[in-house]
Amino acid sequence: MNTVLKLVIFIALAASIFLFISNNNIVIISISGIVIIIASLLMSELFVDKKNAEKVTFASQEIYLIKQNNLAASDGNAQTSVGSFYSRTVGIIDPVIIFDKDKFETLSDAEKSALIYHEQYHVKEHHQLKRFLLYAGMIALFVCIRFFAIKENTPVICIGLVLLAAYIFCFVLFFRKNEFDADAYSVKEMKESATLTSFLENKLKNENSKGLSLHPSVDKRIENIK
Repeated sequence: MNTVLKLVIFIALAASIFLFISNNNIVIISISGIVIIIASLLMSELFVDKKNAEKVTFASQEIYLIKQNNLAASDGNAQTSVGSFYSRTVGIIDPVIIFDKDKFETLSDAEKSALIYHEQYHVKEHHQLKRFLLYAGMIALFVCIRFFAIKENTPVICIGLVLLAAYIFCFVLFFRKNEFDADAYSVKEMKESATLTSFLENKLKNENSKGLSLHPSVDKRIENIK
């Protein structure tokens, strides 16, 4: 049921993006923008099938263990869509901490604690909600630009594109700052930095995907910790 629902939402999301880009009716564009935002919210909440995930408690923190290969299969294509991760905070309304089951079992207890503290900070600071609100603001800005594009108001369109570029740049900086702050919180709670630094150097560095990423590089994270 969860897979079918995700498929329906994905189709609605894809159709809305198509209408948003191709249509010149501002009402349809606005509705499409709203659907994109709502569908993105629902996709985030359905990222983990909590009923079928393995729920465990470690260091007084409830976490969900999932197999990434199962997640990729249910989402319809390999790791490119979900990425490769050890731990992650997902959900906006009810955020939860998830771990890849196979990788979780390879971690030492200290590493597990360090990663849990990192994710706890994301939950504590409502980072998922803040990022979603910024994302919604980006869509709203897109709608405004599309509106003036229909009106063929070139000067306003140019201003809008500059604002959009600045907005996206700030969004990326905000996202990366979240990661730096979460690392700092983990180090503070662990009362030492060696565990997290060693994990980043020896394990996460090998997992890093090439290309653009909202996350700061492993080298930058280590530099920030030091």
